[in-house]
Amino acid sequence: MEFENLSKNLKRLRELAGLSQYELGKLSGISRGRISLVECRHTELIDDEHSRVERVLRAAIADRYRTFQSIVDPSPKAFTRAREER
Repeated sequence: MEFENLSKNLKRLRELAGLSQYELGKLSGISRGRISLVECRHTELIDDEHSRVERVLRAAIADRYRTFQSIVDPSPKAFTRAREER
């Protein structure tokens, strides 16, 4: 994933994580308007914002992947493992 160029790839990564601008803002402590400006490439994330957004996106993407795995592998063991990880 392109976390090095987070400002340039923010929209794509946010959508991959399944988050709206509002949700990302609420979880990262950054306003929805600021996220919109970054996605439109009017500005870039500063270091502190970058680390907060990256942490939120990594967690959201990992959570979606675990959920996806439990759907793809419907064995009882996988289902139990996915439930325990939540």
